[in-house]
Amino acid sequence: MTKEMLWFLMGHLVCIGQWAAFIMVDHAFLGRGRRFRFPCLWAALLAAVFLAASIRHDIGFFNIGSVILNVIYLLVTVLFFGGSWNQKLSACLVNGIMCLLTENTVSYTFAWCKHIPVREVWRYRSCLFLLVAAVVGAGLLAAYIIRRWRREQAL
Repeated sequence: MTKEMLWFLMGHLVCIGQWAAFIMVDHAFLGRGRRFRFPCLWAALLAAVFLAASIRHDIGFFNIGSVILNVIYLLVTVLFFGGSWNQKLSACLVNGIMCLLTENTVSYTFAWCKHIPVREVWRYRSCLFLLVAAVVGAGLLAAYIIRRWRREQAL
């Protein structure tokens, strides 16, 4: 495997982490729907399709193409889960804000610690692994908080 291909796949690891966090938050926020029996499985299969399409069409990561794919993924995955349309859009907003805040915080903190410009943090493997860990951790935390809130605030 070439070094370029390894970097390409490592960048997509961040996308996989984002998709996993999105699934966790959607499941906690929206619950199971009526149309799809296993919504998490369908969302994971959709993530695999998006990953294959991204690799096949050489979309790369941290560019406008990957942002568009993530937005489409967000909007399509909420359809697998339950809830009203307002709840589905709220879940998309929660996921988007969670992802952006986590990625920006990690990248700016990493750049500050390394004394490098923010645009160069993507060249460090350690930053990519920190991003994956932070996004998945934020997804776990958000899913836990949402699930607890739903349980305590239920009528």
